Amino acid sequence: MTADYKNKIYGDDNSILTATVTGTVNGDTLNYSLATTAVKLSNVGDYVITVTLGSNPNYNVTSTNGTLHINPKPASVTGDNKSKTYGDANPTLTATVAGQVVGGDAINYGLSTVAVQCSSVGPYPITVSLGSNPNYTVTPANGTLTITKKHLTVTADSKSKTYNAAPFTAFTVTITGFTCGDTVAVVTGSATYTGTAVGATLPGTYTITPTQATLSATNYDFTPFVNGTLTIGYGNCTGSNPGHVILPPINSDGTSVYKRQGGSTIPAKFTVCDANGNPISDPNAVFAGTGGQLTMLSDVRGQVENVNEAGGTDIPDVAFRWSSGIWIFNMATNNLQSGHQYTFRINLKDGSGIQFVVGIK
Repeated sequence: MTADYKNKIYGDDNSILTATVTGTVNGDTLNYSLATTAVKLSNVGDYVITVTLGSNPNYNVTSTNGTLHINPKPASVTGDNKSKTYGDANPTLTATVAGQVVGGDAINYGLSTVAVQCSSVGPYPITVSLGSNPNYTVTPANGTLTITKKHLTVTADSKSKTYNAAPFTAFTVTITGFTCGDTVAVVTGSATYTGTAVGATLPGTYTITPTQATLSATNYDFTPFVNGTLTIGYGNCTGSNPGHVILPPINSDGTSVYKRQGGSTIPAKFTVCDANGNPISDPNAVFAGTGGQLTMLSDVRGQVENVNEAGGTDIPDVAFRWSSGIWIFNMATNNLQSGHQYTFRINLKDGSGIQFVVGIK
């Protein structure tokens, strides 16, 4: 009798051991057993299948041992794809292992990539390197580490200018968010600008909105974009009248008291100037939405000092008018009440105002 050749894969259960018997007659069965030292987790290799004979008084039995061959188990190690942003530390490299026997040998492998923290944007292989795996036939498959662009913040620089009737054009941006020792020198191209600031000429506050236009960088993209502010204001007056204050005969300290009488008026006067120090005569550049009218802020009844100012007899105005380098508004006193103190404001185009106080006796 001869033990039959058997084979199995590492980690599988042993095959059922069998033998081929010849020479028996009359339906006799030989008494024998088969055994091997190989078990489920035995290493790859050949193991003897041993024939052990029992009592066979009617036969002279010749036995031949067989072989159990254990083959390597097919397995695979696939590098997991990863991604990171330029300048970030590399993520932990991992792999997906298939075919490793539960309770058996661990598959020996390593993972590596040539990419480092400041490697440029692009794909880099995650290389699977196999160690010694005598009980496996391992198929490796590399993964990919993809480095993406880092965001840069583009902020429009806030600007200011003195009114000169010309639009402002010298817009700039500040770009932040660099890493790896980079500076703005790695950026090419320039931003363009939209928003209410573009083409604005009148005093006021306007929005500067930056856009990417031709800005470009190998390892960066551009987001978010942050608005800035353009402020157009008034200049210092070079003439005899100071700008942006109430002018005589109304005292700027609030001490002026006028007599209430029919036909009497109070002349409210002021001026504002441009970048050259000259008074501005264009009402569109001087007045806010009130259209050159006075806004009463408060009317307080109380003790008013004695009359210390002489009113005029000009025709009352319905709005400010331009005359000889100043803006004038003649207020009729008969519209005001005796014994009251009034606070007025002249609303200017740049968002500011000129506030003054008069008393009526």
